[in-house]
Amino acid sequence: MMINNLILIAIIVVSPLIFVPTIYDVFILEKSVFIQLFILLLFLLWVINIFKSRKILFKISAVFFFSFLFFLSLLFSLTEGFNLSMRVGVALQWGLFIWLFFFVGNYLNIYRDYRIFLFLSILVSFIVSFYAILQYSGHDFLIEGNTKPCSFFGNTNFLAEYLVSVLPFYVFWWVGTRNKWSKIIFSFSLLVVFGTLILTHSRGAWLSFMVSFMLIFCLSYRAIDLKKLGIGVLALGVLSLFVDFVFFDKLIIRNVFSLFDAEYLSNSFRVNVWQSTWQMILDHPLRGLGCANFEIIYPLYRNILEHMISGNRVEVLRAHNDFLQIMAEFGIFGIVFFLIFVMALYKKAFSFLKSRGNFSSAEWLMISLVGGFTSLLVLACYSFPLQNPVSGFYFWFLAGCIYALSSPEDRKHKLVFKTGRAFSGIVLALLMITVLSVCIINPVLASYYLKNGINYRQRGELKEASLCFDKAAKVYPGYGLAYIYNGGVLSALNEQETAIDYYEQALELLPYYEPVYAFLGDIFYLQGSYLRAKENFNGALKLNPLRSDLYVKMGNVLLKEENYNEAGFWFFRGKKINPKDEYARIGWASVLLRKGNIHLAIAEYEEVIKINPRRSDVYTAMGDLYLYLNDYDKAMVLWEEALAVDPAFTEAKKKIEALKDK
Repeated sequence: MMINNLILIAIIVVSPLIFVPTIYDVFILEKSVFIQLFILLLFLLWVINIFKSRKILFKISAVFFFSFLFFLSLLFSLTEGFNLSMRVGVALQWGLFIWLFFFVGNYLNIYRDYRIFLFLSILVSFIVSFYAILQYSGHDFLIEGNTKPCSFFGNTNFLAEYLVSVLPFYVFWWVGTRNKWSKIIFSFSLLVVFGTLILTHSRGAWLSFMVSFMLIFCLSYRAIDLKKLGIGVLALGVLSLFVDFVFFDKLIIRNVFSLFDAEYLSNSFRVNVWQSTWQMILDHPLRGLGCANFEIIYPLYRNILEHMISGNRVEVLRAHNDFLQIMAEFGIFGIVFFLIFVMALYKKAFSFLKSRGNFSSAEWLMISLVGGFTSLLVLACYSFPLQNPVSGFYFWFLAGCIYALSSPEDRKHKLVFKTGRAFSGIVLALLMITVLSVCIINPVLASYYLKNGINYRQRGELKEASLCFDKAAKVYPGYGLAYIYNGGVLSALNEQETAIDYYEQALELLPYYEPVYAFLGDIFYLQGSYLRAKENFNGALKLNPLRSDLYVKMGNVLLKEENYNEAGFWFFRGKKINPKDEYARIGWASVLLRKGNIHLAIAEYEEVIKINPRRSDVYTAMGDLYLYLNDYDKAMVLWEEALAVDPAFTEAKKKIEALKDK
C-alpha cells in the first residue's frame, strides 16, 4: 500500500494527543469514540485498496489463527447477558483492535519507516510528558485549577500506561544515534518522560517498566556496553532518590515497598476483586458472563471486605486484571485463545531475534517493540490497559508491528481472494452504516443529550432536563444512565408513575444496580405502597449491605406499619454498620421512646448532637424529653441551643415562651 507511511504517522501522532475524555468544553468526542472512528478510517482505506486490487491479502499463521478464534469467542459471548446495545459497543472496540492488529501485521512495512516511527514516538511522548509536568506545576491550559499530571489522558494511571509502552523505544534511539547533539536532546527527553512516570505515582506502571527493561536486558546484554548501562541506571536511580527525598518526603520509596504489602488498601482491594471475579469464573466457566457483563454482574459477587475498602458509593467496573476479566466474560476458550495468541507472537519475535544473530537496526527495533508490548501485558495483571482506548490501541498496534517485522517478506503464507466490486461495496456500505449508527453515532448523540440534561438539571430546569434524558434513551436504548437520570427528574416533578416506568426500564438494562432499587423504594414509600417499598429496599441491601441509609429507610417503612420491634432491628443494624449515621440513631431513639426507654433515647440524641451539632430538631426533641421528666432548666437550655443553631426555628421559640409563662 502506498499510504503506509502516512498511516503510520497518523497512528503514532494523533491517538495519544487528541480528544481528552474529561474536557468536554474543548473536545466533543470522547477518546474511546475517537479511537474507534480512527480505526474505522483505516478500515475504509483498506477497503479502498481492496477495490483497487480486487483481492485481499493476509498471512496465515498460528498468531492470526488464534487472534481470529479469540474474536469468535468474543462474538459468541454476545449471546450471554443483558443490555445487548451496550455489549455490542464494547465488542466493537475489541473487534476494531483485533482488526488493527490484522491490518498492521499484513499491510505495514514497519522496518522501512522505523526512523519516522521512533522519532515520532519519542516526540509525542515528550510533548505528553511536558504537558503533564506543566499540570503538576499548576499551569494547565486546558483544565483550570488542575494539578494532576494526567496530560491528555484525563487520568494519571492511563498516562503511565502510555509512557511505559513507549519508553522501550528510547533503547533503540540510544543505540542507533551517533550524533552528540542528538544524544543530548534524547537524554533530556528521556529525563522528562521518566520524571513524568515518577510523578504519576503509578506503582503498577513502575513495576511493568522494570519487568520490560529486564526482558530487554536479557535479549540484548551481549550487544550492550554494560559499563555505560550501569552508569546510566545508577544515574537515574540516584536522581530518583534525590527527587524523592527532597520533594516527596520518601513517597516514592513508600510506594515501591507498598507493592509487597498485602495490607495496603489498594492491594487488598485488588485481591478481593480478584477473589470475587474468580468466583464468577467458577460459576460460568465455559461460556462466560458475556462481553461487557462484568460490571453488571459483579454486584452479586461483591464481598463485604471489598465494600468496606472501596466505599459504599464506589462502583467496580473492571476486574483490575485483564486476564481474569477476559476469562470471566469470554469463558475458558476466550482466555486460552488469547494466551496462545500472545505466546505465538512471543515465539515469532524470539525466533526472529535468534535467526538474525547480529544486532542490527531490525533487531533493536524488535527488542523495543517487545519491550513496549511486555509493559502493557504486565500491567494487565493488575489493571485494565487492554480495555482502555489508547493503551488497548497501542497493545494491538505493537502486536501488529512485531508480527510485521518478524515476517516482512513472508509471501508464501499469503492467500489471495478475488472479490467482486459490487458485492464488496454493498457489504461495506451495510457494515459501515450499522457500525457507525449503532455503535458510534447513537452513543455519541446519547452522551450529548445526557450532558445537556445534567446541565439543565443543575440549573433547576427539570422539564428541559427530562426531555434531554428522554432523547438520550430513545437514541441509544442501551444507555441505562439516561433512564435513571430521567426517573430522578420525573420523581422531582411528582410524575411518580412515569418515574417508576423509567426506573424499571433501567433495571432491565442494569438488573443489579442497587441505587435504582433504592430510588424505587423511595417512590413507593411516598405513595404508601409499603410492601413494594420493602421489596426494593431489600433488593438494594442484598447488593450493598453496607449502606446504612437503606436500613434507616426499611426502619421508617416499618414504623409506618407500626411494627416497632422490627423497625428497631433495622435502625440498630444501621447504627452498627455506620455509627455516624445520625438518621439511624434518631430512628433507634424513636423506637426506644415507644418502648418507654426515655433515658436511652436521650443518650442516642446526645450521640447525634456529637455527630452533627447543627441539628436544631434534635435539641428540641431532647428538650421535650427533659420537660417530660420535669427538668425544666435542662429543657430550657436545650431549646435555647436549638434557637442558637437556627434562629428561625419557630417551634423552639414557642416552647421557650410557653415554659416562661409557666
